[in-house]
Amino acid sequence: MRIKSLLITTISIAVFLAASSLLIAGERKKPSPPLRTMDEKEEKKSQDQLLKKLSFLYSCKVKEYQFQCLKEKIGMFNKSCSEYGISGCGNKFIYTKMGGTWILTSSNLQGLYSTSIDGVNPY
Repeated sequence: MRIKSLLITTISIAVFLAASSLLIAGERKKPSPPLRTMDEKEEKKSQDQLLKKLSFLYSCKVKEYQFQCLKEKIGMFNKSCSEYGISGCGNKFIYTKMGGTWILTSSNLQGLYSTSIDGVNPY
């Protein structure tokens, strides 16, 4: 009788451990979140905003500008471009999104957007 009781206890412990390990293994295999993709509508809107700025400054055709995303911002459900490299009409520009607007942060045109302190040109 003692051996039968010991055998039942041992089997119960083995079943418990097996079930526990399956639960733990199941927790480790959580489904991965859906892939984040670029929000095409938002990207089109951003590129249109940048094209308006560029067309104001230069007399290039819109079709001549090429966009390259240099830096992505990853959100909860999607990703978007937070910095564009734009080339066209023999020039190159880098626009960075700051807050809700795009700011020219670099270009191959010296002095175009240069600011000065006490009349000193930073270039």
